Amino acid sequence: MFGEAGYKKTFDERLTLKPRIYYDQFDRNIYTESLPEGATVFSDTDGNGVADTYYTYPDGHIVNSKVIERVAGIEIPFDYELFDGNTLTLGLEYRYIKQTNVHFLSNVDPVTLEPLDSVQDFSESYPQIDMATRGIGSVFLQDTWDITDTLNLTLGVRHDQYSDFGGTTNPRSGITWAFMKNASLKILYGEAFRAPSFAEMHAIYQKNSIVRGNENLDPETVRSYETGVSYQFNKHVTSSVNYFFNDIKDLIVLRSTFEDTTRILSYENFGDAHVHGVEMETKVDITKGNYVFMNYTFQSPEADDGDDLPFVAKHKGNFGVNVHYWKYINTNLSTFVSGNRSREEGDSRDDMPAYALLNLSVIGKEFFKTMEAYGTVYNLLDKDYSDPGPTSIPEDLPRPGRTFFIGLSYQF
Repeated sequence: MFGEAGYKKTFDERLTLKPRIYYDQFDRNIYTESLPEGATVFSDTDGNGVADTYYTYPDGHIVNSKVIERVAGIEIPFDYELFDGNTLTLGLEYRYIKQTNVHFLSNVDPVTLEPLDSVQDFSESYPQIDMATRGIGSVFLQDTWDITDTLNLTLGVRHDQYSDFGGTTNPRSGITWAFMKNASLKILYGEAFRAPSFAEMHAIYQKNSIVRGNENLDPETVRSYETGVSYQFNKHVTSSVNYFFNDIKDLIVLRSTFEDTTRILSYENFGDAHVHGVEMETKVDITKGNYVFMNYTFQSPEADDGDDLPFVAKHKGNFGVNVHYWKYINTNLSTFVSGNRSREEGDSRDDMPAYALLNLSVIGKEFFKTMEAYGTVYNLLDKDYSDPGPTSIPEDLPRPGRTFFIGLSYQF
């Protein structure tokens, strides 16, 4: 669930204030059945490394984890026109994130792995993840300058201060040059980060989960370089081609460790990665609001040792059509295509096959003042597909079927 309210006010034609408040909520309910009904498993009950008993699970092994994540925030950006063609933006933001309502249910004893007669609640005695909070204070500054009619420069920097792992500062810059009629060149540089999630930091090890969080994780960081050219062939057709290079540091991965004879998966910062590739895009305008679009990306993801990164498709793309057949309704039909995805080293299974997903979006507007309603159906044809999983999951990781998203906005 997502909610947001904003306000815009301009003073003396130069200063614009655009504060907003927002609230997001994510209710996660993860239900897993990991053994067939009637399965028999040998177990080491005394921890000496030797299986000494066996258990039969009439209903298989069932685990049900539930958690709610709430996000509340406020953002206050100021836009000030220093002079014609130059706008300075200063912004402040604060977000408060809370993980709560943690529940863990299973039909297996979390300590002995002994089967139980029914699914029981172990939320208090053996939770799988800690309740946690995170406060994030941010400040950002950006200057956009139209140096000439054909040359634009953008410079920016943002600092985020996290209550649980510290701060990070990330600059961005870009220059766009319209070097000839209907053609432009852009050069971009940026730095960004991915904060470790609550699951990566606060997962609690249990015998039936074997995953442990790490509160000492650092964020993943990336430096991005991009250059590209776009060209408008005529009033209908525009195309662009871009080259990009991403240098990623401190990847957060699951690594195996052993305590006595027990194998445990722990989250760690381990290794770097480099991704470079080419993006191509074409848009064909038919009439106002009606167009056909297509884009394609080739990328080559490599670990710091030069080996290809597993689970990442080298080829992907989108193509579709946007139809604005009535002033109140806009429809967008698109297809996402992914190429093959490779396995981890040592996994002898075939690569995951390519797949395609059809998505449909409908937007209704102007039917009631400034209200806008929108809805999207992802995986419209209910395609059955999976993501690559570890060897311990032979059938891989099933992805969602047909999924719906709806929203409503109103501008006062």
